[in-house]
Amino acid sequence: MSIFSTKKTSASPEYPWWFILVISAPVLLGSAAFVFVGNLDTDVTVGSQRVIITGMVRSIRFDEITEITLIDKTMREIGVGAKIRGLGGIGQKLSGYFRVRRGGDEMMLLYVQSKTAPTIRIQRKDDIDVFINFRDGRKTENLYNKLMERLQNDR
Repeated sequence: MSIFSTKKTSASPEYPWWFILVISAPVLLGSAAFVFVGNLDTDVTVGSQRVIITGMVRSIRFDEITEITLIDKTMREIGVGAKIRGLGGIGQKLSGYFRVRRGGDEMMLLYVQSKTAPTIRIQRKDDIDVFINFRDGRKTENLYNKLMERLQNDR
């Protein structure tokens, strides 16, 4: 074969446009859905025996809570380190396990909007702290009041 030949010598196949669309559309739609759902506020239910947090579906028994604090700061002001497992970095939502900014191996579990105050801190016996807040600060304060009322009735 001559070096001036016009025949294709490439071994790479050419795919029709519809095949590329069929393959890429689910990936793009799935990614968009993940970002949308991931940025929704966490749903928290205060039950008779436990607090149920949707998102990464977690429940905290009231008998394992040592203290609940309402902090008038955003999670960014409190300090967040590297993400270990969860959702973070897309929008303001941080959900999952993160390192404490101070360094070391200390971790925290977050269900927060990073730029919204106030933030609830739930300290637990023999487990890492949980931080929760919502886009609407009043909703966070209402949850705090429910948690405190339920905790005081339990003791």
